[in-house]
Amino acid sequence: MGFSLADNPFARLAVSNRARSAAIEDAFEDAVIENPLAEAELLKLKQAITFPKLRLDVELRWLPGLTPAKADQVIAALQKGDRAGVLEGLNRNATGLTAANIAADACGRFTQEGFAQALLKAHAEITAADVTEEINSVRAASGFGTVDSAQVEAALRVIQADHAAALVDAVVVGENPGPTVAHLLEGCSDGFARVVEDAYERWALPRLRGLENDAKAQLKRLEEAGDDGVEDVIAQLQAWSILSAPLQRQGDARGLDEPRSLKLFYAARNAAIALANDHRRYDAAHDLTSAMSEAFSGLPSARRQLPDDLAALENLHQEQAENALAQPLEAWIAELTARSNLTAALIENAAWQSPELARLDLVFDEVRIAGAGDGLAFSLVRGFALQLNGDGFFRAAGVLLERYLAKSTSVLSEARAQAERDLLTLQSNADHQDLNRALEARRLTEAGDIARRMLSYEPDPDARSMLHQICEGVDIHRQARVKKFVGWGITGAIILGLFALSQCDQGSSSYSSPDYGTTYDAYSPDVSSQAADAATAAADEPSVETGLDPEPASNAETPDPTLVLPLPVETGAGRTLSAEEIESCLMEEAVLDQLRSGPASDRFIDRFNQRIGDYNLRCGQFRYQQADMARAQTNVMARRSEINAEAQRLAKVWSHE
Repeated sequence: MGFSLADNPFARLAVSNRARSAAIEDAFEDAVIENPLAEAELLKLKQAITFPKLRLDVELRWLPGLTPAKADQVIAALQKGDRAGVLEGLNRNATGLTAANIAADACGRFTQEGFAQALLKAHAEITAADVTEEINSVRAASGFGTVDSAQVEAALRVIQADHAAALVDAVVVGENPGPTVAHLLEGCSDGFARVVEDAYERWALPRLRGLENDAKAQLKRLEEAGDDGVEDVIAQLQAWSILSAPLQRQGDARGLDEPRSLKLFYAARNAAIALANDHRRYDAAHDLTSAMSEAFSGLPSARRQLPDDLAALENLHQEQAENALAQPLEAWIAELTARSNLTAALIENAAWQSPELARLDLVFDEVRIAGAGDGLAFSLVRGFALQLNGDGFFRAAGVLLERYLAKSTSVLSEARAQAERDLLTLQSNADHQDLNRALEARRLTEAGDIARRMLSYEPDPDARSMLHQICEGVDIHRQARVKKFVGWGITGAIILGLFALSQCDQGSSSYSSPDYGTTYDAYSPDVSSQAADAATAAADEPSVETGLDPEPASNAETPDPTLVLPLPVETGAGRTLSAEEIESCLMEEAVLDQLRSGPASDRFIDRFNQRIGDYNLRCGQFRYQQADMARAQTNVMARRSEINAEAQRLAKVWSHE
C-alpha cells in the first residue's frame, strides 16, 4: 500500500499531534515496555515527532484539522475497512490537507474511484497559507515553534507526489486505467492534476513502449504488403488509446500533440494511405482510419486531419464499387477506341442500330441502372469523346457527347456545363479542320464561307483577326481575277481549340499522404500550316485573263533552325511533352505570330510556311501536365526580348534572300 495514516509516527506511538514533549516521551516509554525488541524503531518514531526538521513532514501527513478523538475514529475505520465510516469522517469533519490525507489512504485500501475524486477535490482546496495557519495553530497547543509558508510549500510538493502515486495505484488495477484517469482529470487544471499526469506517465511509459514497437512493426508490414493484419493493428491502437488517454489529454489542454501518440498516429496514417493508394483496399483503410479517430481523439492534429481522410476514403470506396459496375462499359469503349476509324464513321452517320453503337447504348444504360449513376457512365463516354478529339474525329466526338449528355439526366450541373463547353470547342475544332482542308485544296470560296460562319461564334481576338484576313483575302481574289497577283499573301496560324479533361468530372476523389492526388493530361492548341494566301494562292477556278493556276509555294528547302530553343525531336500527335519542350513550342509560336505581319514577298511567304509546317509537325497536338505548362508559360513571359530578337533576325534574313 502507498500512502498510509496508520504508519504515521503519531499513530504508531498513539500520541496526539497536540501532545507536548513530556507526553511524547511517556508514550515512547510505554511503547518500549510493550515491545522492547522494537526500541530502535520506536526511537526513530519519537525523533520524527520531536526533531524540528522532521516534525513538519509528519504533521503534514497526519490529520491536522481533526481533534484527537475524531482522528482516532478515522484511523479505526480505515484499519477495519469500514468504507462508510471513512466516508463519514471525510465528508463531515475533514477539509483541505486533512481530507486529502484520508482520501489518499482510502485510495490504497478500497481502490474506489469515489476516493480518487475526493482526493482531487481536496487538493483543489489546499493552499500553503491555510496549511501553515493550521499547523501553527496545532503547534501552539503542543509547544513546538512555528513554521513559515515557504517551509510548508516545499513539504507539500513531496506529499503531492505521494498522493498522486496513491491515486494512480488505485486506478490502474481496474479496467481502462487511461480513460479513467483522463475522466477524473477532466476539467482539472491545478498543479495537482499535472502531478497525477506525471505519476500516471511513469507507470504507463514502459507499457506504451512495448505497444508502440509492436504496432509500428505491424503497421510497416501492412504498409508494404497490404495483408490481412488490419484487425491486429486496430486492437493495438485500442490498447494504446486505453493507456495514452491522460497523456493525450495533458497535451491537448495546452493545444499540443502528445509526441509519442503523434508518431504512432503518423505511422498508422501512412499505413492507411498505402492500403488505399497502393493496394486499393479502401474498406480496410477506412476501418483503420476510424480506429485512429478513437485512439488519437486527444491529438489536435488527428482531429483536424482524420475527418477529411474518412470522407476521401468513403468517396474512394464508393468509386471503387461504381468502377466495378462500370467495367463492361469501360471494356466496350476500349474496344471501340481500338477501331476509332470505323467507330467515328458510324457515329458521324448516326448508325446507332449498328452492333457496335447499339451495344454502347446497352452497356451505358446497364451501368446507370446497376447503380453507378449518370456521373460515372457519362464521364467514361466523355473520355471516349476526348480520345476521338485527340485522333482528329471532332464531329464524331461532338455527336457522341451530345447524345449521351441528353441520356444523362442526373449529371451534376458543373459536369453538364463543362460538357456544353466541350461541345462548343468540338464545333470549333471541326470547323477549323474543314477550314484547313479547304485551304489545302485551294477551295477559297468554301474557306471563306467557313471563316464567316466561324466569326459568328469565335471569341478569341487573334483567331477572329485571322478569320477576317481569310475573308478579306477571298474577297480580294474574287475582285482581282485579271492577272496573277505577286506581292503579298495572308498567312496565319489557325488555332484548334483546347478540349481538356476537366476536374469538373464526377468521381475524381483523391486521398493523400500527407499530400497525394491525381493529375490529368490536357491537349494543347494545334496550329495549322495551311495559311491561306487568299489573294495569291491557287483559286478554285482558273484566272479569267491567263487561265493559269498560280504556282504553289515551294517547300523544298529546310527552314532555319530556331535560335531560341530547339523544337521537340519527335513528331506526331498525342505525345506528352516536358516543360522544356512545351517552352520551346510556345516560344516558336510567339516568333511566328510576330512574323505573320512580315514582308509580302514570295520568298518570305515560302519561308514562313515552311516554318509553320515544321512547327505543326512537332508541336501541333500534344499532351502535357498542368504544372509543366504553367512553368513553361512563366518562362516564356520572361523571355520576350529573345523572342523579339529572333523574329527580327528571321525577318531580316528572309527579306534579303
